Amino acid sequence: MTEAPTPEIKAGGWLQLAANVIIVLFIAYCVLDILMTWHTLWRIDNTEQAVRFWSPRLFHPVSKWVRIGMSLISLTTFIVILAALYRTARNANALSPESISIRPGMFIGSFFIPVVNLFRPLQTLREVWKASQPGGTPLADRPVAPLINIWWGFWLASGFLGYASIHMEAVHGPPVFYKRSLLLRIIASLIAIGSVLAIQIILNRLFRMQRQISDSN
Repeated sequence: MTEAPTPEIKAGGWLQLAANVIIVLFIAYCVLDILMTWHTLWRIDNTEQAVRFWSPRLFHPVSKWVRIGMSLISLTTFIVILAALYRTARNANALSPESISIRPGMFIGSFFIPVVNLFRPLQTLREVWKASQPGGTPLADRPVAPLINIWWGFWLASGFLGYASIHMEAVHGPPVFYKRSLLLRIIASLIAIGSVLAIQIILNRLFRMQRQISDSN
């Protein structure tokens, strides 16, 4: 009788490194964006023109470029995180073939399907975490790190608040209305920082657990 082939596990490697680096850049840009947004709030409170109506001149001179950079960094961060999640899902499939509900492609696709993207990515990541733990107990009975639920809450909250901020900012209403959109932007950025820090820890732990199981086989 031939032995079962050792499951092929791909280490985090350059993808894990890229995720860690881009997350650090994302956090740096979030902090810079928060400072620029706070400066704009200060100008609204201290500029006589703002008493009457909103004006683009209330922005810090470099805030436009900061926001463009923030958009690019956010997109890159999202893509790299999805690529890393895809790899952890493939590894989980190799480690626990019985976890038939884990489909890496469907996992990533669920982030883009309305309504489904509110719950399915969380469910799948919980399954990936369970499948990445040593055997000995049924898959359904294996614990899930609370950080996964915290990350998902941050992820949804930052997305909703960010969308609300953009929508409110697009309406050039009175300064008070505009100030609320900026405050929402600051809160969304702070929550986004918590979100990427949480997923960074989750990804690093997943890759480490998967490698340990692979090495022990």
